[in-house]
Amino acid sequence: MGRLKAMIVDDSSFSTTIIKMMLEKKGLEVVSEAKSIAELKEKILTIKPDLVTMDMTLTDGDGIEATKVVLENSQNTKVLAVSAMKDNEIIKKAREAGAKAYVQKP
Repeated sequence: MGRLKAMIVDDSSFSTTIIKMMLEKKGLEVVSEAKSIAELKEKILTIKPDLVTMDMTLTDGDGIEATKVVLENSQNTKVLAVSAMKDNEIIKKAREAGAKAYVQKP
């Protein structure tokens, strides 16, 4: 079995760079990035990553909606919700949408 494939969905280039470094340090292969739900929709069908890190605030919607897009198109993908906000309601909604875990940005 090869390295796990990851996709980063985040509209912040800085956050994307940090998350990519962290994932690669842990041995994951970052195969794609998306800055919006529209871009995610274009890529998810062909990429089918093992893991998606999902920012909860995107330019064209939120991470809850985007998580649903991932899981409707790639059922075996695990979603890790990532946000600067530590909001229990957002965490609850992310889990209800299918996110497996929630990590707060520093």
